[in-house]
Amino acid sequence: YTVNVYNTSETYLKFLEFSTYQVDWGDGTTIQPITNFAPNFISHTYPIQNKTYEITLTQNICFTAIL
Repeated sequence: YTVNVYNTSETYLKFLEFSTYQVDWGDGTTIQPITNFAPNFISHTYPIQNKTYEITLTQNICFTAIL
């Protein structure tokens, strides 16, 4: 079973370059860093169908102020 997660925000697309992301697919596989935003989705194939998985997407963003 394959899941695709899409970025549908055009408004905040420019802020992606200032963030790092990683996704935990909830099935025991290695946490996946997201380093490329083209195409606008990431995919994961689960080994077992008819099971519940919890997907966790983590964003780390750094804002700085110029004084």
